[in-house]
Amino acid sequence: MYTQKPAPPTLLKVSLNDFIVSLSGILGISVLVGMIIMIFQTPARDRENGFWEAVGVMVLIALVCLAVMAWRAWQRQKAVHRAWEEGTLTTGTILSVQDVGFGRNRQRVLRYSYQYNGQDYEAGTNVKRNWQPSGDTISLIVDPQKPEKPFLVFQYAE
Repeated sequence: MYTQKPAPPTLLKVSLNDFIVSLSGILGISVLVGMIIMIFQTPARDRENGFWEAVGVMVLIALVCLAVMAWRAWQRQKAVHRAWEEGTLTTGTILSVQDVGFGRNRQRVLRYSYQYNGQDYEAGTNVKRNWQPSGDTISLIVDPQKPEKPFLVFQYAE
């Protein structure tokens, strides 16, 4: 439990908590790796009939994915840092931690409630599969511009 706000999260921590950043990064790097493998595995005599066009398309896809990743990470970090600076550290009450789904598709869902400016809120989020609460409460940073979407401190703090 935090009694004061920790330092704002790093770009890496913010990026790892954002699905779009993670997906576009994985996709872009996967396409680049696939392209490199394709270039080195294709004999020089077979590199015709659209081979270099395919490489160009793969480079374009990778660049678009990596550009989306960089833009989204930058935007997300700006938003998180603004909320971290302007937001209020508060305590939420854990309502439930449930496992949803089966096998590889299983997700752990955390439901919690909190109060901000005299108003009651209830929210939920996915947490890591092996996450266990250390008590009945969690620390939140509530963004005054979006009080219905608080940041769970444990997901962003170092």
